[in-house]
Amino acid sequence: MRLSDKFLDRARNLNPKEPPDRIILDRGGNHHKTVPARDFVSAVTNHADQRKESVAESLLIVKRLADLGAVDSSFAVDGAIKGKGAIFQAFRGTGDVQGCHTMPCQLVMKGQYPHQLLGSDGQPLSKTYMGRVINLFARCTWSPKIINPIDTALDWMPEADFVTMFVDSIQAVLMGETPVNAYRELSWRKYRVLKDLCERVRDEPLDTGEAMFLMGALPDEQGMGMSRSDVQRLLTDRHFIEHLQDQREVTIDTYAEREQLMPVSLLTGKLENVLGSENWKTDDK
Repeated sequence: MRLSDKFLDRARNLNPKEPPDRIILDRGGNHHKTVPARDFVSAVTNHADQRKESVAESLLIVKRLADLGAVDSSFAVDGAIKGKGAIFQAFRGTGDVQGCHTMPCQLVMKGQYPHQLLGSDGQPLSKTYMGRVINLFARCTWSPKIINPIDTALDWMPEADFVTMFVDSIQAVLMGETPVNAYRELSWRKYRVLKDLCERVRDEPLDTGEAMFLMGALPDEQGMGMSRSDVQRLLTDRHFIEHLQDQREVTIDTYAEREQLMPVSLLTGKLENVLGSENWKTDDK
């Protein structure tokens, strides 16, 4: 999505120490078409693949930034901002279909958002670069609403902690590792966690807290949650709980299966060539 100069100026001045409320790039969803999904498995597969592609793109971006002298191994990398998630979101969903982020977290590098990084000459990087990285961290898929709580658990809960794994892969690239090798290590670590979780979710029924979390009963970042009467009604609906448990199992199984495949963007080298051809140096005055 093309971002205006006014928006980019605002983004350049955001303070990571005081993260803003979520900034929606496309409030009406007019610029983001729905990817058709035949069924629940198809939707989950698409989201899993888009998560992989986005992470791969971020590693390629960091490699290019390192080549340009904009980042190096001395940069502190953090995946958490006072407990907040992404600061940008491409669009919001509606009802049972939501906008689910494809990046595990919002990075901060040397106390700055990635779009605020400076070139080796101390000048801001180009608007082309800013637009690409803002859109990357805002990127979402139209997905079933259970995907967001599952992603949150995988990314942030200590039992999985995909955010720490992702930050480790960024740091590996900063230390000189290739994006391909950094991704392979990240994928292997995630796959091991997912396979263990597959066994657990088959053997353990949902407890009340987990069910409430998965069905969106707990307050979100805007403080919104389900009404008490709706929560009580759904928790006593045996068929609904069984369906919820089936969706959780299918999602984690699908994630584990897709994690065994390398992202197409890394295999073909096409995205690396695109990134290499873009002008990321300071915009001409």
